[in-house]
Amino acid sequence: MGRSLAHLQSMPLTALVDLPGAHSRPGPWRGEAGFDAGLGQRCLEVSISPVVAPSIRHQRHIVVLRDISERRRAQQALSQMALTDALTGLANRAAINQHLQERVQRRGEAPFGVMFMDLDGFKAVNDSYGHRAGDEVLVAVAGRGGGDEFVLVLPDGSDDYLVRESAQLIIAAVSRPFTLGSDTAVVTPSIGAVFHPADGRDAPLLLQRADAAMYAAKARGRNGLVMYEPALDEGAQRCSRLQSLLRIDAERNAFTFVAQPKVNAAGQLTGAELLMRWTTEAYGPVSPAEFIPMAEKIGVIDLMGRHALHAAARMAAALRALGSQGTVAVNLSPQQLLRPDLERIAMRACEQHRADPAQLELELTESALLADPRQVRRTLGRLRAQGFQLALDDFGTGYSSLSYLRNLPFHKVKIDRSFVMDIEHDARARLMLKGVVQLCDSLGLGTVAEGVETDTQFELLRGVGIAEFQGFLFARPQPREQWFEALCGPPRPALDGGIWPTI
Repeated sequence: MGRSLAHLQSMPLTALVDLPGAHSRPGPWRGEAGFDAGLGQRCLEVSISPVVAPSIRHQRHIVVLRDISERRRAQQALSQMALTDALTGLANRAAINQHLQERVQRRGEAPFGVMFMDLDGFKAVNDSYGHRAGDEVLVAVAGRGGGDEFVLVLPDGSDDYLVRESAQLIIAAVSRPFTLGSDTAVVTPSIGAVFHPADGRDAPLLLQRADAAMYAAKARGRNGLVMYEPALDEGAQRCSRLQSLLRIDAERNAFTFVAQPKVNAAGQLTGAELLMRWTTEAYGPVSPAEFIPMAEKIGVIDLMGRHALHAAARMAAALRALGSQGTVAVNLSPQQLLRPDLERIAMRACEQHRADPAQLELELTESALLADPRQVRRTLGRLRAQGFQLALDDFGTGYSSLSYLRNLPFHKVKIDRSFVMDIEHDARARLMLKGVVQLCDSLGLGTVAEGVETDTQFELLRGVGIAEFQGFLFARPQPREQWFEALCGPPRPALDGGIWPTI
């Protein structure tokens, strides 16, 4: 130890020979002992060997002590690092698995709940504000399981009511905007829940099924809770297979596009919104509500957005070749909007297909605008300067719509169908809609009503001054050729001698 034997005085010598196991069997013994030698708690490696000789009348031992305190502290630190998230200081996935397995073995048949949560929109926070800001969000939420995933193990006896109540509290707390310096960011939780022992009797199975329920929550619109049910196992396998197929099809652009017509107040076609469709051999048509969030998760949404942008440019070029002033609208994802070279990508698509940017309408949702307001403002300013039409989509479903109208260079506003659905029977809905239209008029913004399905809705919307309309009342999404013929008339020889310009 490098010190005088006097430092051992506080440890009775009898303690060495009384160490557990020291005399449980004949021969040498080695073990560890902890004691306080006036230097703080120390850990000793103790080696005891009996001295055997005919001339020795009484039992004698050779005792070797080695101070291994620093080694044990280092091992404890490594163990702590292996089971603790370095950012939040809370249990990581390995520790959660260990805790769950011990809980299952210790409690037997005692019921308890496990909730698995993933943060929707967290990648956009990291991409927009940097990982330091993302870390601030994670610390604020706490309890990280891995990446942007979190696990909550509920107490014994927890039931369906406790899980749902806990989920509502989590959703309310996490969905509030986070302040990041002078900016704000929004993430939402998708939560899956399971019960022991009904949904599994070991930790890996419980977490696997809670994870499957969490992905079901994402597929059903996010920012909500889904309780595990056996059918989700098949859904999880399907989801994994679809992700693999989507990666392949995104690379080879194996998508089709349909046109959702837009009309003016006189019912005349003014353009269309281009919508992506995906059909697989194994599963048939897959809903955009399923494959768009999946594309965002696996990182192919930007590539798919480029395919859509080029398809829209081809349609706009075809309109231009036949002398039509119609416009083609296409949605931009949050990931596309965060690209500093988005303007260059959009212009390249127009130049490649000889399209006029003024006939391309780029639609953005409010969630896309939340990511990085300053970057968004710069990007939209450059796009508008090049002549692109800019539309705020799903107006009225987010946090800060009015500030977007004031601060961002939009040409028009697309009023969400939730406003339209109730105007036939709700006077307050009509008053709110009228106020929105008057505000847009005063700001020089055009208006488009989405989801128009009845003649009465159409008449009421025209009455408050809406300029354009979309909905099943006029037409369902249709093949581009069908929409093209309705807008431009029957096919006729194009300028280059073909039947139709390539769309």
